[in-house]
Amino acid sequence: MGAGDVKLMMAIGAIAGPSNWFQIFVLTAVCGAFFGLCLAVAKRRVYQTLWNCYFLLSEMVHLRAPHRTTSQLDVSSSDALRLPHGVSIAIGSIAAVSFHLAS
Repeated sequence: MGAGDVKLMMAIGAIAGPSNWFQIFVLTAVCGAFFGLCLAVAKRRVYQTLWNCYFLLSEMVHLRAPHRTTSQLDVSSSDALRLPHGVSIAIGSIAAVSFHLAS
């Protein structure tokens, strides 16, 4: 709730610069998607997660707040799956540096 992941990405962007930050962002997004999928599989909530993604998109199209009708979409709910984004950001950053050093 304190937006620590956003602050971490801002710090990485300030250090890496705009062009390198975008590469880190993409790798972080891929890592986050992979870890999110692993979490959904481990908790046996793949179908529910896919349904929530569909519901999020349909509510956004209608300009409604999805978390008001489904408690799983509220970040403060105990029903919500949580993923520490700092891990994904760290792995994405390390991968970007590794790719940059390798080339």
